[in-house]
Amino acid sequence: MLPRNILLACSGIVGMLAVPAHSDQAYPSQPIRIIVPIAAGGSTDVLARSVAQELGKTLGATVVVENKPGAAGAIGAQAVARAAPDGYTLLLTSPDPITVLPNYKSNLHYDAAADFAPIQLIAEINYVFATRTDFPAQDLAAFLKMAQQSPGKYTFSSAGTGSNTQLVTEMLRQRLGVDMVHVPYQGSGPALIAVASGEVDVQATSMPSMKALYDAGRLKALAVTSEQRFKALPAVPTMQESGVNDFVLSAWFGVFAPAGTPAPIQEKLDNALGKVMSSPEIRTRLDSLSMTARPMSLAAFGAYLDTERQRWKTVIDIVGLKD
Repeated sequence: MLPRNILLACSGIVGMLAVPAHSDQAYPSQPIRIIVPIAAGGSTDVLARSVAQELGKTLGATVVVENKPGAAGAIGAQAVARAAPDGYTLLLTSPDPITVLPNYKSNLHYDAAADFAPIQLIAEINYVFATRTDFPAQDLAAFLKMAQQSPGKYTFSSAGTGSNTQLVTEMLRQRLGVDMVHVPYQGSGPALIAVASGEVDVQATSMPSMKALYDAGRLKALAVTSEQRFKALPAVPTMQESGVNDFVLSAWFGVFAPAGTPAPIQEKLDNALGKVMSSPEIRTRLDSLSMTARPMSLAAFGAYLDTERQRWKTVIDIVGLKD
C-alpha cells in the first residue's frame, strides 16, 4: 500500500489534470467578447452585432461586441492573437487582416496563419459603388466617363490602406486606366461619412455599411458587383450592365479564436455558429442587408483560407500595392 502522503499528492495531480476538462465542459461560464477590427457602422460591425445577439441565445451566455479599429483591421486582429486561448475573446472580421494584409505588410505583429484558430466562415457580401446624392453622375458608367475625362480629379475612400474596399476600386481603376486619388479612413463608417459630405467622391462599400446614410438620402448607389441586381436596390445596375465585364466580386466574414484554444471549445463555438447562421431570424436579417449566410465548418474553413490568401495575393500583385 502506498503511504498516505503519496496518495494525497497523486490525488492532487489528478484534480489539477481534471480542471481543464471541467472548464471546457462548463464553457461558457463568463461573457464572450467579439472583437470587430473596424469602426462601428461598417458591414462587419453590423453583422457582428446580429450574430452576437443570436450566439448569446444559443450558448446561454452574454456576448458583447467591441470595436478596435485601425491599420485596416491589424490592431483588432493583434489584440485577439495576444488574448488568452480560452474561447472568451473572438475575432469577427472580413478578409483584410487575415488574407490581405499578410500578403504585403512586413510589420504585422501577428502571424495570420499561425496565431488564429479559424472557427467558421459565416457570410459573404457583394460590393456597392456609392457616391453622395447630389453627385452629377447617376450610375457608374457616367462616373467612369467623368473620371476618364479628368485624370486625378476624383477621389475614392476606403476602410484603410490595404483594405478590400481599397483593392476593389484599385482593380477597377487599373482595369479601365482611370486615374483617381485614394483617401483611406479607419473603417467604412468614417469613409462613407466623408463620401456623403462631399470630402471624397466614391467608395466601394456594402449595403449594411451604407444603409443608414442611404436611407437618410445622403448616398446613392452607382453599381453593384453581383451577378444579379440587389433585391434592396432593384434600380441599380450590375457591373456588367455598367459596361464592366467579369467584375463579380464578394468578401467573406469569418470568426476566429486565438491559436491554442482547446478543441472542445472550438467545436462548441463551431456548432453554435452553425445553428445561428442557419436560423430563419439571421437569414432574414442578412437578406435585408444584401448578405448571404454561408456557414462553413472549421474543418473546411482552414483549407478555404489557404486559397483566399493566394487569391488576394494575385489581386495585390495586379494593383501593385506595396508596404
